[in-house]
Amino acid sequence: MAQTIALLQQKGGSGKTTTSVNLAGGLRELGYRVLITDMDKDKPDAWSWAAKSDSMKNIAVQIDEKQAREELSKLKNQYDFIIIDTPPNFQTAALKAALLADLVVIPTAPSGMDLSGLLEAKELAQTADRPYKLLANRVVKNTVMSRSLLQVLEEDGNMFETVIPQSIKFIEAESQGLYIGEYEPNGNAHHAVKRLCEEVLDFFTLPAKSFKSNYKNQNQNQNNLEKKHSVATAD
Repeated sequence: MAQTIALLQQKGGSGKTTTSVNLAGGLRELGYRVLITDMDKDKPDAWSWAAKSDSMKNIAVQIDEKQAREELSKLKNQYDFIIIDTPPNFQTAALKAALLADLVVIPTAPSGMDLSGLLEAKELAQTADRPYKLLANRVVKNTVMSRSLLQVLEEDGNMFETVIPQSIKFIEAESQGLYIGEYEPNGNAHHAVKRLCEEVLDFFTLPAKSFKSNYKNQNQNQNNLEKKHSVATAD
């Protein structure tokens, strides 16, 4: 029976679709069967990304929000993970995705608009009574905004330890319809995604099937959050 992960964020450009596609790719790399369901009927970016390449085109489908529960129930026995990419602006699809999820992931980039969207996404997850995890995304090392973002997420207490760096490699991978691990294996961005996938597996108490966990002990110094959360240098 599949575990369902919904990606929520009100603000466009936060990296929600990038996270959806690369989380799916990383979990596949770990040996799991994964499907991306795109519930954004107006701009199905996750489906469009995957459709560009032979290696990804069969792992993404579009789902009508009106039939979401029925469609997902049919798919759950065929996959280990179902990842739901949702539209911004918290349309009805976002709430339905939250209600169907076993975990809500809220990616947030270092900007005031993203932080505002984070609060609303968190409220939506809480309204749906679903566990949530905050993801620091598109982080640029040693910047004021990135440090502020990490501080806010740290104070919430429900953040991933992994931080996803700002990297042109994600954009280049999208242009070819590829998972970052296919486009640039063993680069900084790929390693960050693998660490994120390990944390997701830890949340669900599932083992990594294809490579050993490479977590490092995190520095607990509150005044050095970037080191604690292993912010990678952008490619």
